[in-house]
Amino acid sequence: HENPTSFQSFGGCPSAITTLKAHFILKDSDGDGLSDEHEVNTSLTNPNDSDSDDDGFFDDEEINIGFNPNISNSNIFNLVKSKMKDLRVGSQTFAVSNGNAKVRMFVDESSDLTSTWSNTQHVLELDIPADADTKFYRFRMD
Repeated sequence: HENPTSFQSFGGCPSAITTLKAHFILKDSDGDGLSDEHEVNTSLTNPNDSDSDDDGFFDDEEINIGFNPNISNSNIFNLVKSKMKDLRVGSQTFAVSNGNAKVRMFVDESSDLTSTWSNTQHVLELDIPADADTKFYRFRMD
């Protein structure tokens, strides 16, 4: 029986085999910046999943900063995120869950604007769509 990878199975043309090898070496099926060949033979990641360990970082990003793309690094992201603060006066960060930012504002009142503040029954709630491309919101009051 003939070896299916022999030159005859490709019409006797060694350049066809070279073309197939080059396609495999250069192809990046998941678009993560790593070739399929690199993912299969070097980093041992999934060439069809740009984030093989599902931690929110692309495989090539993890490799470029010295992390293992097969081990989740979401704990590092959560730690950094917990330490982030917006240092502008009056700024506030909001959590986003399921593509939605929930903003809740409580209205307090004071007779002298300094020492005594009381809760009122007024609460303002907003649900704002927050897709992956949204980074900042600004609220203005008129």
